[in-house]
Amino acid sequence: MRNRRKRKSRRFIKFLFLLFAAGGCWSLYQWRHSVRDMFMMSSEDAYDKYIYVAAEKHNVEPALIKAVINQETRFQPNIRGAAGEVGLMQIIPSKAVTDWAVAHNVDVPCDGVLFRPQVNIDIGTWYLKQGLRRWCKYKYYRELALCQYNAGGSWARKWAPENINEPFMEKISIGSTKRYVKQVMEKYRNYTAENIGKSVKQQ
Repeated sequence: MRNRRKRKSRRFIKFLFLLFAAGGCWSLYQWRHSVRDMFMMSSEDAYDKYIYVAAEKHNVEPALIKAVINQETRFQPNIRGAAGEVGLMQIIPSKAVTDWAVAHNVDVPCDGVLFRPQVNIDIGTWYLKQGLRRWCKYKYYRELALCQYNAGGSWARKWAPENINEPFMEKISIGSTKRYVKQVMEKYRNYTAENIGKSVKQQ
């Protein structure tokens, strides 16, 4: 009789142990995913202050700047592209940075400076603004500006429609640029719906 009670007691203890172990594993799983989500959120929002400052300075929508950064580097500031692109907005020293330096009558900054998020976002936003200004009369001026940012002004001119109100996406002959524009615009609409920059304004 006592042995039977002991066996029942042991089984009950094992059951409780397994129950607590399962609960602990589930809690650990939830904690790990919560930490991951918090990290992803903080990394994506880490540069909102610089984005909003550049947006105000150059009169560019902060949601569009953020969408470009998302597409270019997923908010990783130390990336160097295969063609020499630098930093968050993948600006090219021999093109975008040089144009910016000439316009401001300053020397081209060294790469170490260009990797700094505030500098990189400021120059990248200035360069993006050149395309927005160039195509401002077109209905799809954002898309044309993104074509210019990604593929260059000569390609954007080839793809621009004769009628300023006509869509032109099907005319884009470079597949990677077509995907780039579509993905940036999708993120832009998402960020616009989220009203990014709102928290920065209140700081």
